[in-house]
Amino acid sequence: MATILPARVALANAADARPEPTRFPGAEQLLARAEQGVVALARGCYGAAVLAVGARAPDFRAAATDGRELSLSELSGAPVVLYFFPKAFTPVCAHETARFRDNFAELSALGAHVLGVSPDPIETQCEFGRQQRVQFPLLADPERRICGSFGVLWPLLPRVRRVTFVLSEAQRVELVLSHEFQVSKHLDGVLNHLRKRVPARSL
Repeated sequence: MATILPARVALANAADARPEPTRFPGAEQLLARAEQGVVALARGCYGAAVLAVGARAPDFRAAATDGRELSLSELSGAPVVLYFFPKAFTPVCAHETARFRDNFAELSALGAHVLGVSPDPIETQCEFGRQQRVQFPLLADPERRICGSFGVLWPLLPRVRRVTFVLSEAQRVELVLSHEFQVSKHLDGVLNHLRKRVPARSL
């Protein structure tokens, strides 16, 4: 005859028998695949295409947080780090901007200009720049013309993609980084690229 355990003991035994929670050591790889899937969806369904490596960066002129009407062409002769972010004052965009701010000294030492672009109006960009204490210009693109020319708009969605470009001295695209979720990879990728190219640039 089977022994009938008290209810409390039976519950304790059942709890002990539950399997351990599944751990996902490959979580980063899963995030990367998710990002690839999102990008593939945009390209496959909507025909969106980010400006590719080797392409000439289109010139633009926009209001900047340092009070200038800044054009890309006036920065030729030095590498440019151009990062697009969806919206000022959101936690992820603030974190991304803070990483560029905290590493601005090294980026400058590597000879690069840094520009941030979002579809926010200039008043919002100025407030955001002051709050983040950035040392580089943030550009306002409320009509999304710059975003559109670099291919970073989500078609059918009122949102800008999180994409970073490194442009050469001749303003051709050398590197494209597109990570919606793994924000730290933007700065990490930029620094890795610039550190490797410095000897070649100095020859």
